[in-house]
Amino acid sequence: IGLALFGDGRAQTTVVLWLGFLFSLMPYYVLPSWLPSLLISKGLPRPEASIVQISFSVMGVVLSLGTGILIDRPGRPITIALVFLSGIIVTAALAVAPATFGVSLILGSLAGGTLAAAQSIVYGLAPGAYPLHVRGTGVGFAVALGRSGAALGPLLAGAILGTGAGPATVLGVLVPLVILAGLCSLYVDRVTRPARPVAAQPEPVPA
Repeated sequence: IGLALFGDGRAQTTVVLWLGFLFSLMPYYVLPSWLPSLLISKGLPRPEASIVQISFSVMGVVLSLGTGILIDRPGRPITIALVFLSGIIVTAALAVAPATFGVSLILGSLAGGTLAAAQSIVYGLAPGAYPLHVRGTGVGFAVALGRSGAALGPLLAGAILGTGAGPATVLGVLVPLVILAGLCSLYVDRVTRPARPVAAQPEPVPA
């Protein structure tokens, strides 16, 4: 197992991939739990907060499918950067935005979409980090580490709220995690991207 994960110069890529999974899944699993509390604490009625939570999940499905198509096309680094940058902006905006239903619905939907898309990017990058004969082991360990992030995220949010901070503080803490997940994804993409074939030079024409 150690050779599959860290052999042949894969140690750094494996560690960065694990961190990418960890940092991308933590925010995604925190928001569904604490988003209604955040909106209700700002004064949004509970039924409207529930609608925002539903839109979070629905948009997550839609943008994940779209990102899955784009990630296999040329310009993948641009797609990765735009998705994570959008997630950073939307998460930060959600923490400070006024609690009107329209604004909350738009930002909640975009947060669900961008964070789900970011998660799908990490899943899409993982197989390219390992050769075929160890791919199952490598991806399996990465996914397991990501699932630990899914468990740690809500625990982190609970610990922050336990100090007396509000839900907006929880969202503020998620922003650096999304940034780190984006940087990890860009690194894994750079080191695993297939090299472009060198164009063949034309044969010289005999004089």
